[in-house]
Amino acid sequence: MVRRAAPAFACGVLLLAGCLHDGPVTLDRLLGWDDGKPAAPKVTAAALETAERVDVLGRRLVAQNPFAGLDPLFHTIGLKDAVLFHRGIAELFVSEGLVTKCKTEPELAAVLCSELGQMVAEKRRAAAVGKDRDTIQTVVAADAKAPDGATV
Repeated sequence: MVRRAAPAFACGVLLLAGCLHDGPVTLDRLLGWDDGKPAAPKVTAAALETAERVDVLGRRLVAQNPFAGLDPLFHTIGLKDAVLFHRGIAELFVSEGLVTKCKTEPELAAVLCSELGQMVAEKRRAAAVGKDRDTIQTVVAADAKAPDGATV
């Protein structure tokens, strides 16, 4: 009986010591009052101004180049380093540090256009090899009926 209780006791001590979970043990946490969610990041007026600058200019670039076939979301991330990347053809990310390095609108437009150009090139390469199509095929049952009663 003592041999079975020793591992359970050791695990309990490690748990209470904070070795087996994330963060310290507090009364609020033990009672379930602390849900462990991190506090929402504080958004400053300068960050909002930077994000608006990127979004307005990005929308204007997309509207002036409809042949590109892009309509991405422009995200501004709060990093001081110069970072620019995209995810697929739906999202473009630029850091606040890179936006602040662009002193004029033409400089920022050139930065955004370089990434938009890469997005267009990736879209065209995907279309050339047939990877731009939806991978989920529409399945129709053999005895399916159209809304007007005709057999499909």
